[in-house]
Amino acid sequence: MKYISKCIYERTLGCNVRLPVIENSQIVSKKSVSHFVKRSDFRSWKACMDKAVKYRDAYLKKNNALYLITTNQIGHFGKGAINTGRNTSGAIGITLTADVKAGGVHYGYRGTWCETVDGERIQKHRQFSFGIYGEEDAFKLACRARYKHLGKIVIKNKQAIPCLPDVPYEIRL
Repeated sequence: MKYISKCIYERTLGCNVRLPVIENSQIVSKKSVSHFVKRSDFRSWKACMDKAVKYRDAYLKKNNALYLITTNQIGHFGKGAINTGRNTSGAIGITLTADVKAGGVHYGYRGTWCETVDGERIQKHRQFSFGIYGEEDAFKLACRARYKHLGKIVIKNKQAIPCLPDVPYEIRL
């Protein structure tokens, strides 16, 4: 998400908000203003991200710079979808996503895999929304979708996942 990254380290879980220094609605320095939102203060990653988004938006509004998050550069996947970082879920091939739509940001988990079609490798995915399934079920469904196509789930960070998958998995720390 623009100016927000999810931090998953051994003893640090949360969202880091790094914003440019702004004066008179313009970025004046490559240095940044930083604010960390601890995951342990909230019941879910969604609540943690929401708090980080509120902090970011309040800072930009105070400095009359909300236009910075409405530019076309907010997404990596196009059509308003944004990636919250690399391997944000703690499981390989499962990504925590945030989609910018009218009415706010909608979170979910995306299971990703590759298939070979006519000799070409094509990346496929299936996404499950927190709003429809809840955080834990969305994670389990994304794991099931990936497992169905690849036959394995690899957990890289047990602290970052909302629950254990209900398909066979391997833990590699």
